[in-house]
Amino acid sequence: MERLIVLLLCLTASYAAQPPACEAQVDSLGAKVDALMRQLQLQQLFVEEKVRSDADSGIKQVPTTSTGTRPYFSQTHVGDTVGNIRPVPSKKNMFDIGSLIAVLNGVEFRAKRHTIELRTPHKTSKTFHATEPITLPTVPPQVKSKGDVTKQIAEMREWFRNFQDVSTRSGRNFYPYFKSVFCYLEGTWLEADKKDPLSADFLNTQYNVKFQGYTGAYNDEKYDYLPTTMIDLINDTIPVFGKWNYRIMCHTPKTVIKRDRFRVIDNIALRMAKNLTFEEYKDSDYARFQLNPRNSKYDTSKSEYFAGRGLLDIIMEEIPGLDNYPGKNVDDGLFEAVYPLSSKIATQPKLNSAYYNRWFRVMRKGAMGLTVRHRGYSDESIFTAQTTQQKVAGMHLDACNGRGKSRVCVNYYQKWSYAVPLFVTYLTPLGQWNPYNLKKQTNDATVTSGGRTGGLSSTKAYNGYSDQHLYLTPAEFFSAPSTPEDPIKGVLDAKGTVRSVRASGQRFVFPEIPGVRGRVRQTYPIFPVHTDGSVVSKELAALVDMVTKSNTFANLFK
Repeated sequence: MERLIVLLLCLTASYAAQPPACEAQVDSLGAKVDALMRQLQLQQLFVEEKVRSDADSGIKQVPTTSTGTRPYFSQTHVGDTVGNIRPVPSKKNMFDIGSLIAVLNGVEFRAKRHTIELRTPHKTSKTFHATEPITLPTVPPQVKSKGDVTKQIAEMREWFRNFQDVSTRSGRNFYPYFKSVFCYLEGTWLEADKKDPLSADFLNTQYNVKFQGYTGAYNDEKYDYLPTTMIDLINDTIPVFGKWNYRIMCHTPKTVIKRDRFRVIDNIALRMAKNLTFEEYKDSDYARFQLNPRNSKYDTSKSEYFAGRGLLDIIMEEIPGLDNYPGKNVDDGLFEAVYPLSSKIATQPKLNSAYYNRWFRVMRKGAMGLTVRHRGYSDESIFTAQTTQQKVAGMHLDACNGRGKSRVCVNYYQKWSYAVPLFVTYLTPLGQWNPYNLKKQTNDATVTSGGRTGGLSSTKAYNGYSDQHLYLTPAEFFSAPSTPEDPIKGVLDAKGTVRSVRASGQRFVFPEIPGVRGRVRQTYPIFPVHTDGSVVSKELAALVDMVTKSNTFANLFK
């Protein structure tokens, strides 16, 4: 197109009498434009490769809200909560995710603040971004069979005691009633509209971000910063633009995630800033956790160890990419068919690359004699999944193998998405447990009609409950007092009696429950931190372990 425009201008100017010279000028200008587009593409590659090699995929930063006399008084990947993740106890399966900066496969972007419902990719449909809600577990029949509310409370506490202790004593197998949900951050390049790759609406959003950066204006968390890229050049001339897109999705694992598989990752900088003991930090909203790769109970008395494919991989390999659960793809790029790690010979089934993975096997040994490979070169955290979605921007590659008559060239065209784990939360029977037989309202406005605020009087108590006002749990189930963040609300039962109840949705940590040892944690943030992949962070982590676990690593001191 640009050549036609230049030719038109050329022919209508004084050069009209010299067509050959005019065509030469057009060819020269066209070659320069093509070269500039290639250079632009290579500059984008340079930036992404630098981010990939500097550190891992993960959460990088949340907004700064405080400063102090030492660097650790300002925010890192922890703000008011870890990763700016906030469970919303008063709503069904809801989390509030604050603004944050993240990196996925070398792409750095800023996510705006938004509220998410726990949803999973569609079980049967491959439609782009088709999802299904995650259902709450039922109430154990042993609880429902106790007619008296006081007896139901006592029985429910026993189930929570088993959940906390990871025990099935007294025949109370809690696993079907305390369902783990694994949530992850997913991103990909979507193909921009060829007629209008950088639309006015898109540019307006990005200029809002640019203005905030230019002026230092307060980040109101309303806007994403989503980069664009020239992802491909068709016939070396036609650019294909990609716009970054992300979402947070969840999965109900087939693999049971036992709560004793988690251990807290210490954050000395935050504990210094907040003056928290390790035990206080462990039960706080700031704590981040790690899953034991060996899928066994963490033994804190033992040293750290190397790990390959582990529990996190097993769970992520159950999660589909953008083709949803019916997806089935094969990664045969660069003449190397990809197999699961368990495969030994090429006749075995190839890896279904439509599901997230980071470890795989090829049958031909590489230069170092290895057949086991890891995605992402130096990115420890990234998981990838192949997709066939039309909206996803793909890349072509002409790859050749062999020499002379045996030389074979193949044109590959692939599309991928990327993901990192975010958090694990447990759905409990509290979301369905209704011992006071409170009425569920399908219209949320009915709950608060007439100025009802959830007060403890008959005129202010909520008129039943809803998914947006999920107050079901008897207040006396917990021993901890009411707080502004976790209030006791009044709800009218079927007879008009005001019942004192508390929120039944998701939390980081439950209030204290009589008869249950310690605080019961419901949500475990497990996201990787971007800077953990840097050389400096690795050295610092080793130093922290030497200092804080000096008995274990005494032999390392000079």
